[in-house]
Amino acid sequence: KEQLCFGLNKYHTDNLWDEWKAYTKKRASIGMNVRSIQPDTKPAREYKKRDKAELRKTKLVPNKKFPAHCELNIIGDMIALFTSHGEQPTGTKIYNKDMAQVLRSLFELAWEKANEYDK
Repeated sequence: KEQLCFGLNKYHTDNLWDEWKAYTKKRASIGMNVRSIQPDTKPAREYKKRDKAELRKTKLVPNKKFPAHCELNIIGDMIALFTSHGEQPTGTKIYNKDMAQVLRSLFELAWEKANEYDK
C-alpha cells in the first residue's frame, strides 16, 4: 500500500512527536511509501529533508495556493482527516472505496500539477 498525504499538521510534530516518529518508523519498516503535497513552509521544508529516510516523496507548492490547516491522508480504502486549527483538534476516518478512489484521483491530478512548483 501507499499513503497519499495533503497538508502537514503541526499538531503531531509539536505535541505527539514520539508517537509520530513511532508511526513513521513502523510505516517505513513495512515498506509503505508516502507521496505528500505540502504548502511551502519552513516545517514542510524540514519534513521534505527527511524524505529518503522516511520512505517519502514530498512536493512543495506555494503556501498562498495551498494554505493547508488540515491534513488529509488516503491509505487503501481509508480516508483520514485531521486539523488542529481552531480551538480543539478534531479528525475523522472514513472507510469507503469510492470516496477513497475519487480523492486518490484528485491527488494524482494535484501531484502532476505540483511538478510546476516543486523544482
